[in-house]
Amino acid sequence: MVRHVQPEGQIPGEAFLRETAKLEGQLMFKGAYTQSRLRQLVFGGATRHILSHAQIPVLFAR
Repeated sequence: MVRHVQPEGQIPGEAFLRETAKLEGQLMFKGAYTQSRLRQLVFGGATRHILSHAQIPVLFAR
């Protein structure tokens, strides 16, 4: 199943993981590091959050 997630008022990585858990997903495919390095450094990003908190396998593509 493919799902587009729009995090509204949440940490983006948290929203992705929450949606995957709600669907009982066993694997996540996600684009990685699409923001500039400066923006990633200042605001953090979904990729970093998912790398740190995922309880399922995640396949990242750049």
